[in-house]
Amino acid sequence: MLPEVSVIIPTYNRCLSLEKCLYSLLNQSFDKNAYQVVVVDDGSTDNTQEVINKFRFDKNENLIYVRQEHGGTSSACNCGIKQASSNLLAFTEDDCILKADWISQIVAFSRFYPDADAWGCMVINNFFDKNHGYNLQFEDLQLAKRRKSRSMHKINVFGFVNVLAGNCAIRKKVFSDLGGFDTNFIYCEDAEFTIRMLKYKYKVLINNDMIARHYITAKLPINVKKNFNFGVGNNLALRKHFDKKVILPFYDPENNKFLLRFPVMLFLHFGRKEVILAVFIFSAVLFPHVCVFLVVGGFLYYSLVFRNIKAAAFHMFFNAAVYLSESIGFLTGYLRVFKR
Repeated sequence: MLPEVSVIIPTYNRCLSLEKCLYSLLNQSFDKNAYQVVVVDDGSTDNTQEVINKFRFDKNENLIYVRQEHGGTSSACNCGIKQASSNLLAFTEDDCILKADWISQIVAFSRFYPDADAWGCMVINNFFDKNHGYNLQFEDLQLAKRRKSRSMHKINVFGFVNVLAGNCAIRKKVFSDLGGFDTNFIYCEDAEFTIRMLKYKYKVLINNDMIARHYITAKLPINVKKNFNFGVGNNLALRKHFDKKVILPFYDPENNKFLLRFPVMLFLHFGRKEVILAVFIFSAVLFPHVCVFLVVGGFLYYSLVFRNIKAAAFHMFFNAAVYLSESIGFLTGYLRVFKR
């Protein structure tokens, strides 16, 4: 009997976070015999093998472990797709922790929307270092925003539906039709695959009930570098599928065509961050007093969320830095050459 869903986790030198991820996956409320977990070790040099052996010793027969030479996330995901037995594939990352009903929500959504080809939701980001502002209120705020938007989102310039590899489900037949993840992408292979699905008119939906917590480091240089690479990757993902002469196209689902927006939207690709940054820069240049108002307003917002001035200042500066680095990375992407 085939499992109802196969969960694929690519991993590389993150044995500590992988252990927490696997614990959350192998202790789901869903029937353990009805799903499998496929871990693809992308050539790790740490104690990943020992972590896997620990879970195997606990008789987790639904756990499959595959090791390959280091080839990147795309290659590892493609390897996991080949190993998976189910026709429904779920993807998460080795630094995510899944809510106990995560698999149940995926399967229920699959049954309720049998015509959906892929679905997912943004992960809930938080810091794993409590000394740098970890706050359950911050998570609750993100969950509250998600509950307000339970309806299926359409694709528009202010909320691009992006199937994130940390929290998504895709039917296996989609990979049979379109091929696997593009191994030319070191970052944003999920964004590129999302664009490919939309381009060929596959149905991509949002499932706000899929809760995946993504714990990130509070070290700013690491996040600045990572988000810069995300910006570059998002740029290349768009340029791969559209003419280079088009600065930035967006998909209009109502008219089933791609549109070009005005120059300030240059900062926008898959989310609201670049719009916020563009408005801020535009205001700073033409209306300095508005800029001051935005800074004060942002600080008050974070102060109310965290109820701590130090934590509020840290989060405001942190988010500003990573948003800026991602936008700069997106613009830098125009200087990069990629393989079609």
